[in-house]
Amino acid sequence: MAVSNMQQYYSVDKIQRIIGAEFDKVEPEEQAEVNQIISQFLDNFSTMEFDVVLDQGQNTPTMRALMANQVGELVRNGYASLFPLFVELSDMEASDEILEKFEQERQAQVQSQQQQQKPPPKGGEGVMQ
Repeated sequence: MAVSNMQQYYSVDKIQRIIGAEFDKVEPEEQAEVNQIISQFLDNFSTMEFDVVLDQGQNTPTMRALMANQVGELVRNGYASLFPLFVELSDMEASDEILEKFEQERQAQVQSQQQQQKPPPKGGEGVMQ
């Protein structure tokens, strides 16, 4: 689809602008050859070889950013347990350190809650008379 859109809407001049400075460095006699290749691409690309990867999966940078925004919104709305997923999807450079710190704080919270939930000592232990 993307290639057919390029064929439909891109002109030789537009592709030359996309190529930019590299096209300007090509010798005049080679520019004619480049223009011929561009024209061939615009007319019929089925016999050409080129490096294009169209990724429609969930791991494209755009899809990851979209998912990170959605998960981030859930985290802001009270679903703090999704924070590790948000960090992973957001491709932060310090994600490992952030996740490690988050896990340490979570473990400290769990230990604190366990300490508060311990039943009081039985049999008069610890009770002053």
